[in-house]
Amino acid sequence: MRWNLKPFYITIKKDLQVEMETINVAREILERLKELFIQYEVKGWIIKTDEALNKLSGEKPNLKRILYNYQGAGMGSLSDLFICKKNGHKIEGNPDEANKELTRLGDALFTVYYRLR
Repeated sequence: MRWNLKPFYITIKKDLQVEMETINVAREILERLKELFIQYEVKGWIIKTDEALNKLSGEKPNLKRILYNYQGAGMGSLSDLFICKKNGHKIEGNPDEANKELTRLGDALFTVYYRLR
């Protein structure tokens, strides 16, 4: 996935365009994560992702603050999640594919977050 972020010296108009592009990329990643969580019944994260998507749809969303809950620091972050039957998720057989997709989407979301720093 390529990010179309402009250098810091762009005009205000272009800066707002980049901000919207970044928000749209984050929204797409969150929507895909939500689909994954629904597929495997990762209930707490469905709710958390719904809340994040609703905040992104609001007026003047604070993307950095919204994505902070997903970053890999501390207990309960996205990086702590492992999809498997033992954790109460609806999955049959080997959970490797589900967790590869979770890692891929999580990495993409972390990339957006860290570019905002």
